[in-house]
Amino acid sequence: MKTTILAASCLLALAATPVVLATPAQAAACGGASYGSSAPIGSTHYGVDDVSAKGVACSRAKKVALASEGVGGERYVSKGFRCVPRAMRASGKRPYVCTKIEKPAEGARPKVTFLTLGNG
Repeated sequence: MKTTILAASCLLALAATPVVLATPAQAAACGGASYGSSAPIGSTHYGVDDVSAKGVACSRAKKVALASEGVGGERYVSKGFRCVPRAMRASGKRPYVCTKIEKPAEGARPKVTFLTLGNG
């Protein structure tokens, strides 16, 4: 009997607890990644920085961003995303905006944005 009451109490407590889920409309800050060096971002290597993901996991967003290596500031396609460069900033970083090629059944297209550091 005590076990049943305890279990019912736990279920009531869980039902009363609000659950906050990230929605596809929220962008996640994913940080930066290197093109292959183990050196930290901002040192003497090349990579991507300020990666953000909207409607896609950070791990996939970083893979899409890292595919910019060697494209020379041109458009490219990676992992189902079409990536378009923007004007080079005074800092020497080039922004990219990548959008999912295939539109989802509901909601906005997933999106990845980032800055290239040097070799992109």
